[in-house]
Order: sequence, then C-alpha cells, then structure tokens
Amino acid sequence: MKITHLISSFKLVLTVFTAFGAISATLPSRTDAYDLIYTVQTGCYEDMGTAQQHYYALVTGLDKENLDFLRIEEIGRSYCVRIGQFKESDQAKKLHLSIKPRIASSMVMQAYVLDERVRKMFFYAQKADESVAEGPLSSGNQPGRTEQTIAGDGRREGQSGHEKKGDMYVKEKRLLSAAEEYRLAITDDPDNAELTWKLAELFYELQLPDDAFKFMQRAIGLSPGRAAPWRTKLGMLYYDRSRLDEAAEQFEMVLEMDPDAPDINYYLGKINLARNRLDNAREQFIEALITNPGSADIYYYLGRTYFQKKDYMMAWTAALTAKGLGYESEDLINELEKVSKKPAVPWDISGKELLIRHIMVQSRDRAEDIIFGLSQGERFESIVNNELSDTGKTLEYRDPSDIDPKIAEVARNLEIFANPVIVETQIGFYIVQRIPPITVYAHE
Repeated sequence: MKITHLISSFKLVLTVFTAFGAISATLPSRTDAYDLIYTVQTGCYEDMGTAQQHYYALVTGLDKENLDFLRIEEIGRSYCVRIGQFKESDQAKKLHLSIKPRIASSMVMQAYVLDERVRKMFFYAQKADESVAEGPLSSGNQPGRTEQTIAGDGRREGQSGHEKKGDMYVKEKRLLSAAEEYRLAITDDPDNAELTWKLAELFYELQLPDDAFKFMQRAIGLSPGRAAPWRTKLGMLYYDRSRLDEAAEQFEMVLEMDPDAPDINYYLGKINLARNRLDNAREQFIEALITNPGSADIYYYLGRTYFQKKDYMMAWTAALTAKGLGYESEDLINELEKVSKKPAVPWDISGKELLIRHIMVQSRDRAEDIIFGLSQGERFESIVNNELSDTGKTLEYRDPSDIDPKIAEVARNLEIFANPVIVETQIGFYIVQRIPPITVYAHE
C-alpha cells in the first residue's frame, strides 16, 4: 500500500514539472486565421509621432531590400516599429544582422500581424530598379510601396476566458493552474503586455525568478509606455535576489526615462554602498533626500555611508535624523557610541530652509487624538498610511513660501523633532512637526 502511494505521489510530481516545462516553453502557434511569424522590432514608443520619426529614419537610412513589410503597430499603449515577416527564424536573423550595426536595440521576435492594429505600412519592390508607387494598404505583398495610416483601436477589449479562469485560480491559490491559464491566454493574445506582466509576477510568486524576469523583460518590450514603473519593480526584484548589477542596470534606465522617479536614487545608493563605492552612494542618497526629505530609511543608509567613510560627525547627524523620523533599529547609533561621542546639537537650522511634515484633519478632536497617539510612540508615517482617509496627508516643504503663513510662523519657533503642535487654519487643523533641513548634506 505504501509503495503504491509513493508511486502515485511520484507521478503527480512528474506531472507538475512537465506542466512547468510547457509553461516555460516557446509559445505555440495560434490556430486561427493569423500565423505566428518572425520579425525584427527596431523600437517601441509611447506616441505615434515619435514612432513615425523612427519609421521615416529607417526609410531613408536602410537599403530598400531590408524594408519589406516595414510597419508601425499599435500594441497596448505603445507604437512599435517592425520590419519583415518570416516563417523561419534564420531569415529574420539574417535581416537582424544587417540592421543591428545601425540600431543596436533591435531584436528578433515572434509575433502576429493583425490588420486592425497596423497603423502604417508599406512594401518596397523586390527589385532595386523597380519604381515605387503608393496606394491603399493591402493584406498581401504588392509591387511598389504601399502606405496608409489606419484608423481605429487595434487593442483587444476585456479579458479572455483563460485570463478570467487564471484570475480565479490565483484567488484560490492554485498557482500552477493559474499559470497554465495565463499561458493559454497569451497564446491567443501574444502582444498583451499587461497579461504578460501578470504571468511574470505569478512566476516570481512560484519561486521561478528566471522565468519571471524573462517575462517581465518581454512585457516591458511590448509596452514601453509602462517601462519606468515596470523596470522599477524589476530592479527591486533583482535587488531582493542580490543580483545587484542587473538591478543597477534597470534603475539607471529608469532614471534616463524619468530623472525624478521616486526611490530609484535610494536603491542605487544602497547598491553603491554594498559595493563600497561610498562617494557614489552618498551622492545617490542625497539625490533621494531632495525628492523625499522625510525618509527615515534614506537617512539611515546615508549614516551607514558616512560611518564607513569614518566621518563620524556626519554619521551621527544622519543616524539621529533617522531615529527622529521613526527608524526603529538603533544599531548604527550603538556602533557610533563605540567610536565617537554623541554630539549635542547635530542639526544646523541657521539657514532659510524650513522643512516640516504635517497631517491635516477636519476637527480639533481628531487632531488631539493624533497628538496623543504620537506621544504614546505611534509613528508619524503609520498614522498617515494606516489610519487616515484621503482627507489626511503628510507633506514636506523646503521653502516657507510654500506653506500657509500661520503654519510657517509656528514651525520656525519649533525645535527640530519637538513634539508636534496643532495649527488651526481656514481649511482644517494641521499637526505640524519640524524636521532637519538637508542643507548640511547637499552643500558638503
């Protein structure tokens, strides 16, 4: 009886691994009217205008024989420029080799060409000496060049049955079954970036990071308009896996797209700190503070950076700021106490910079309840994030002109990290606390 049970269990495990092999394999061809082909993608853009600029640059910069089936496709929220449609990958690779020296980011990929999502297309004559004539778009290859912008939305509406079933399995925690349903949904809609990302996150939850990262990269390629937030998430996942080089690559690409992207400088600072590139780490943490001056975590790791540089005064300043902002661990302070005396007044408040954080509520009773909670050890951020509705908020200001004059007047008379006070204004009751300015770091 035990042997039979073991054999049955082994068969079940084998079935599970076989299913995973199918999930990770190349997506199969569709059985409907569209064929899966090989093509070369040369770029994807958030708007049609930029895609057209790339499209016409190809027209003027590449040989005619390399431009057969050049097109712009609207995929999700992106406009992708692609060349060629081939049954065999070797043909696409040959075209890619001729294009790659000019367009390093180009890639060979499998795709479907759907008439309803093609926005611009033309065909060059197969013979170089053949005249180029323009005409209406055709579904087949024609002599000469055919070009037309196509109206309409080529995107699929709603969810497929497989995707809905996958969502149901996720809720039931049947993750293997969910992954299979998402795979089948992608087979029917291979350029669905959101669905591809959903499958990628499911792979990560299933502890298959390599598959997860591969599908995340694919989703990003399908929807460059979502690249910044998705690359941020991908970078964080790489970081969690201690794959620091890959994480840094993603974060740096995000900064190129959006220099003000939140948290990116913070993570790059942590990566540089781990690599012992202390000056680079310091610069990244200071950049992070400029956009998020009330972050306890940033101050803590900035203090760690100064500690490794043996600049103990600055390390104390950052560590005490982190503690004042609610950082729970005092390990850095304990280490500093072994090598340096705690300074009496670490913050310079002589400049014009006035930095505060505040919560706004509609009644004095509510404001007094919050003040009591803070006096009992509740964290400022916790109250904002966990207890308040949309009418409550916390903000940091670096310029007194941005603040209600009544609040600014009260804040100037507060000591750094003094107990918060209530300030009544015409629009509500503010719980105000003064925090240290970042000038001492930014101007070092």
